[in-house]
This record gives sequence, structure tokens and C-alpha cells, in this order.
Amino acid sequence: MVELADTGDLKSPGGTSREGSNPSFGTSIQMNSEEKYKDTPRWVKRMEFKLDRYNHLMELMRTCLGGCTLLLQIIILLKLFNII
Repeated sequence: MVELADTGDLKSPGGTSREGSNPSFGTSIQMNSEEKYKDTPRWVKRMEFKLDRYNHLMELMRTCLGGCTLLLQIIILLKLFNII
């Protein structure tokens, strides 16, 4: 049986006790880029920054390809049941 360590008595913003709850829940952690990429290989950093430039284009392509796939599936089903 695994026993969890006692995290103590945490107080929520309303002042009520939340024993054993996750202290990072509902809070945002601010990290600078040096901390975020501390143990990341250099090539991963470069690729992430390059891909980040094309983020919206990739989202548009994903949406369009999903729509094309749906349209093609409908056409295949219609042909399969001799409707068209």
C-alpha cells in the first residue's frame, strides 16, 4: 500500500481548509524562458520556435484537412449505398 506524505493544512482563497489538495491548482506559475528550457536540447528549442511562427497556419491546415476527410467519407458512404 502506498502512503502519501502529509502536505499540511492548506488554505484556499476563501479561508477554508483544503487538506491534502494540490497547492498549484488554480494558480499560475510564471516561468521565464531560461527556466522553461533549462534541460531541453538546443535543437528542440530551435524547432519549437520555428514551428511557433507557423502555429495559425498549421491550425488552419488541420481544420481544412479534417473537413476534406469528412467530405470524402460522406462521398464514399453515398457511393457504397448506391445513392450517387
